[in-house]
Amino acid sequence: MAITRASFAICLLLSLATIATAEYYTPSSPPVYKSPPVYTKPTLPPPVYTPPVYKPTLSPPVYTKPTIPP
Repeated sequence: MAITRASFAICLLLSLATIATAEYYTPSSPPVYKSPPVYTKPTLPPPVYTPPVYKPTLSPPVYTKPTIPP
């Protein structure tokens, strides 16, 4: 659906009318600066220690002296 020139003109006029009739905020006193609220970071609970899964280790290899053949 193409936007025709007429519909574009109507939209433009409506937006201009809205801007022209807008009631702008005029503060009676200058805005007072408020410091932002201080947020404390939520503290995480300490990590629960999980012992490592027991893995049987291989016994160290036993070295035997090589025998020299006669």
